[in-house]
Order: sequence, then C-alpha cells, then structure tokens
Amino acid sequence: MNHKRKLFKNLGLFLLPISIFIAALFMMPFDKQYAYHFLKNECDDKGAWIYDRMFTNPHPVDMAFIGSSRIKASVMEVAVEDSLKKLGLNISVVNLGYCRWGRNLDYVIAKDLLLNKQVKYLIVELHEEEERLSHIDFAYIADSRDVLAPVAFFNQEIFVDYYHALAIRFEIFKKNLLHIHPHFIVNNDDHGYGFSMQKANPDDLAMIVKRRKEGPQYVDTKFEKWINVKYPLSYLEKIATMAKAHHCKVFFLYLPGYGADLQPAGAFDYCKQLGPVFLSPDSLLNDPANWRDDAHFNDSGAVKLMSWVTTQMVPYLKDK
Repeated sequence: MNHKRKLFKNLGLFLLPISIFIAALFMMPFDKQYAYHFLKNECDDKGAWIYDRMFTNPHPVDMAFIGSSRIKASVMEVAVEDSLKKLGLNISVVNLGYCRWGRNLDYVIAKDLLLNKQVKYLIVELHEEEERLSHIDFAYIADSRDVLAPVAFFNQEIFVDYYHALAIRFEIFKKNLLHIHPHFIVNNDDHGYGFSMQKANPDDLAMIVKRRKEGPQYVDTKFEKWINVKYPLSYLEKIATMAKAHHCKVFFLYLPGYGADLQPAGAFDYCKQLGPVFLSPDSLLNDPANWRDDAHFNDSGAVKLMSWVTTQMVPYLKDK
C-alpha cells in the first residue's frame, strides 16, 4: 500500500507542474493575429486574409457571407455591391468562405467579425447534410473558452481540438518568450471570391451523381440523426443569437453540390426559425455549365447565383 501511495504521489508531483503550465497557456492573452496567420498553406492562406479584413482593414463590412469553399467559389462581392448601388443601396460586401465544413469554425469567424465590424447582414451557408465533426482548424483560432467549453452536445473530435488549441498556444508562448516578431504577409490574390473560368465535363458530373446514388450508403438510426445534427445546429443557434445581440440580421443560403437534393436535410426546418432561408433555384443547380467541379460553381454559376441572391435580399435591405 505504501508503495502505491508513493507511486501516486510521485506521479502527482510530476503532473502538477505540467498541469499548471498548460492552465497558464490557456489563461495567457491569445494572439489572434498569430493564430490566423498560423493557418498558412490552408485554403490559399485565407486565414491571414480573413484576419486582416476583420481586424486591420478599416473598410466597413455591411454584409458578410460565411461558410465553406462553396461560399468562396460563389460570392462575387463586387457584383453584389454594384447591383445594390444601382438600387441606391451602398453596402460593403465581404466573402469570408473558408475551406471545408465545420460549424464551430463558422461560429468563431462570425464572433470575431461581429466584435470588430458593425455588420448589418450575415448570410450563412447551408449544405446537403450538417457536418457532425469539428472543423480541423477551429481550435487554432478559437478563444480558450470556446475550445474548453464548447456547445453541450457531443463533439466527436474534442480531444483533437484540445491538442490543436494547446499546440497554437505553445507556439505563441515560444514567440513571446524568444521575442520573435514575425512579419505577417497577407496575400490579396484570389480573395475573397476565387475566380475560375473552368467548366466541368457534363459526362463527369453525371457519372459522379450516378456513383453517389448507386454507391453503398450508411443510413443513420433516428438516435444517430438526432445526436449528430444537434452539435452543428447548436452552433447555428449561437451564431443567430450572437448576431441578434449585435443588431445583425441572419440569412441562410443553401449551396448544395451538383445533383444533390434541392432542400437541405436536417437543418432546413430548424434554420427557418432563425432567419430566412434561400434555396438556390434548380435551374441554376442543374446546369452543368455553371460548375467547375461537382462541388463548386465557376464564374458563370457565381454570376447567376449572385444576381438571384441579390434579388432575394433586396426586400430585407429596403426594410432596414
């Protein structure tokens, strides 16, 4: 018994300073600029550009689009601004689409945006099915509280998030300890909207849709559907609540892949309670000429989508 006590005591003495150090890392000031720039080589360095647009660039943000690379490939800011100017509406538009899915990253970007800009309209991407997993880059830029105490529902990758949060904070600690002053570079090419004249081959698109429909598919049980959708929907609710507190109107834009259902599964009915939901027209979604690949629009598709979105938004903008 004494041997076991001694073992546990030594283990505790070993772990105590490590625990204190880890706690100190999470309590120290979080360098957001370093964190966003830490995402280099991710999504064409868009993390650095997003930070600059939200925290450094003095130009206002009246309307912001948030979501995945589908937003990045669809939202032509200049086209929307020009269309609204013709209607006498001077509105600054920004495309904050960031590659891959993960509602917790949408939440972090929305939070930082609303805290730094007086946003009037926030348009959030919806996709076919809600992503049940955490975004791989979430913990690198999220505040300590948002990492350590996320939404109440199950995060299947919470320990991965803890590791990433610890890693970025250790990097910031080393930077401060060694008095390193990094030179932050912002690449303004290909941001926010990513131009592309590429056109997908219609036969390739048809083959992808066929494989998707005929391939093996796992069907979630009712309980699995319930638990898996609660996690992302909780973040959508947090975004909507936060926007309301900042006097910002929230909208949802459905951007499915080619050949997908014309209405999102699992989120549509819920999101209708949070704000207007715009379902992209099937004439746009089903035309192969509008796509660069099976998940992203090309310039032709983006132009048509922005024209349609602007039309949908105008009644809400004139009510402001």
